[in-house]
Amino acid sequence: MDKYNLNEHPQAKKVFRKFGPLLLAIGGIMITVSIADFFITFGDFSGQGPTLMFLFPLSFPFLMAGFIMTSLGYQSALMRYQASQVAPVAKDVTNYMLDNTKDSIAGTVGAIVREIKTEPTSEAKKVERKPCPYCHEVPNSTAIFCDSCGRPLQKECSHCKHKNDGDASFCEKCGKRL
Repeated sequence: MDKYNLNEHPQAKKVFRKFGPLLLAIGGIMITVSIADFFITFGDFSGQGPTLMFLFPLSFPFLMAGFIMTSLGYQSALMRYQASQVAPVAKDVTNYMLDNTKDSIAGTVGAIVREIKTEPTSEAKKVERKPCPYCHEVPNSTAIFCDSCGRPLQKECSHCKHKNDGDASFCEKCGKRL
């Protein structure tokens, strides 16, 4: 952990750890005095109002600065403590989840690998055939001539030998008349 230099500002940390709690204490004393003055002056029925109530709003900047400085001074220690408490729980949860799901994950991955490595199924190999352009019957997958009318399902171009649809007038590859 030394390579991360977690102690970059030791002087600032010392200042925050000294003055943060001090400012919190000063703000707390100011609030306590102002509230005590409020209840004491109204409790004696002298008719005179509280004289130290101005300390109440003044205490909030002290409390805020004290809270921020204390947080900054002890933040690294607090985070290390939290990490030491959370990390084992996260590790246990991860191990629990992996132990209970490894068989299904292995099965899924194995099925994917088998599917990638094997030949495509005969259904995947089947090319959907167009219906015969003359009688509109769908021929079987290996037919060269229509089963119903006997006409050719493909025309071969005499120029480039490309196989075109049976009703094509021009070659789709070279554009010559069929």
